[in-house]
Amino acid sequence: MEGLDMKKHYGPIVLGIIALTLAAPVSNATTVLAGEAAESENTTEENQGQDSQEETDQPTDEEIISTLKSNLEENLEKLKEKSSSDSLVAAQKTTLSDAYNDLSAKAEKDLNIDELGTLIDQTNGYLTEDAKKIPYTYTTPKDVTINGKADTLDSRTIRFDDPENAKLTMSSDDAEYLSFSNKEGKTTDTIPLSLDENGELSIGSDYLDADGKLNLDSSLTKEDLNNTIQNLKDRFTTFDDDDKVALDNFYDTLTKNLDDLNDDSTYTDILTAKNNLNNEISKSTTVIHYGADRMILNVPLLKGHSIAARITGSSFLNVTFNKDATKVAAAQVVDEKGNPVKVDSKYQVSLGTLENQTQTDPVTLDNEVKPKTNHNSSSSKPETEKPTTKPTHTKSISNHQTTFYALPNTIATLFDENGNALKNRALGGDSSWHADKLMKLDGVNYLRVATNEWAKLADGLEVTPLNQNVFTKNNARLYQANGQKVTNRALAKNTTWRTDKSATINGQTMYRVATNEWVSANDLI
Repeated sequence: MEGLDMKKHYGPIVLGIIALTLAAPVSNATTVLAGEAAESENTTEENQGQDSQEETDQPTDEEIISTLKSNLEENLEKLKEKSSSDSLVAAQKTTLSDAYNDLSAKAEKDLNIDELGTLIDQTNGYLTEDAKKIPYTYTTPKDVTINGKADTLDSRTIRFDDPENAKLTMSSDDAEYLSFSNKEGKTTDTIPLSLDENGELSIGSDYLDADGKLNLDSSLTKEDLNNTIQNLKDRFTTFDDDDKVALDNFYDTLTKNLDDLNDDSTYTDILTAKNNLNNEISKSTTVIHYGADRMILNVPLLKGHSIAARITGSSFLNVTFNKDATKVAAAQVVDEKGNPVKVDSKYQVSLGTLENQTQTDPVTLDNEVKPKTNHNSSSSKPETEKPTTKPTHTKSISNHQTTFYALPNTIATLFDENGNALKNRALGGDSSWHADKLMKLDGVNYLRVATNEWAKLADGLEVTPLNQNVFTKNNARLYQANGQKVTNRALAKNTTWRTDKSATINGQTMYRVATNEWVSANDLI
């Protein structure tokens, strides 16, 4: 906000702020004027015969304005001395000075004594002892707009650059007119507010998060919802034209939930669209179970069609649904061109939920198994069968207090102390778990998240929980938790972002600023 705008919007309120802070000297000045006027009237009644020359001893309007101006200047200096840099940020100090200068100019040029007195009464009456200071907690610095009522107070916008210390003084009459906007000024929502008898902010539970803070996440934009759809597109593919049409129709259905959103959409509009999108994804996708307790989440249910999900660096699990998509009818491991590949062993594939398989007749992979190589085939002597021996594990366990974060859009399988996968036990993606031990088993690192339940470190990150702001010094590229670059989003330079955790990704320290969006410390101040 520029200084000229601050002059316009803060002028009326500054007198009240000064008056409250320093025992209302401006109001006292008005009271003195009123007292002098009353005293003059009484004197006139009691001494009607007195020479009219004595009336000329009353101060002129110009003298009164000059006195008021002097009082304002003196009180402003006292207020500046009283306010340290910790309690008033530089922008607020500048606003106060600009507002005073604006008022002084009006007192000298634009206002007669009656208008000035009315203005003082209005501002002083507005900021009475009933006015409350309401602390606000923001995930990132926000603009707060108050639409003033009648002639008492102009509409104004306040930029809080110090969310920890910023306070807003207002009366209960104006509480219902607060509105909030995100850092880009695009997502705005007017929220009904009220003040209780203790001056605390009252707000509907729909607008509060689990900690009771205002739930106005600045990252919630239409672009975020598009990213949700794009993440699905990045995970799945098809190898047949008809299958591709079916998959595109699925994505079109999801996108329709965003059709009504535009630059003027409120936070509530976007939140509603997000909920509708998530509901659509939930009812039109499934969980595919395959192999030893492996799962693929949010697989689009394409009736009578096939869809493929990457399961290794170069191979995909291609599943075909029956005509009503109530079960997997066939499954095959293919390469990036859709050609079948040989597998080490065949396993079963079925539909299910996060908890278990629901398909009662799972299908077996339609793949050829790789033949086992016999290195002694040239020998004419019969091979002597060797006794079966149990494999020897190299294992070490040490105390290790940390937080394990399971990667988004994945399921982290849990294992016992011997590396055996646990049935029906897994960690959902985008979840954090306290770990107390580190196990190195045959070269693989595991973290213990519960009694005899271990997660592979490769399935997540070790993170440090945080609750602070980070500040960009450059236009900052974003990364996913798995280290991949986010191609359609970035952070503008010189912007502030709230972060809740840090981790080492791609060998760099990174901070999470949104769901599955991380910024490198190299791009921060």
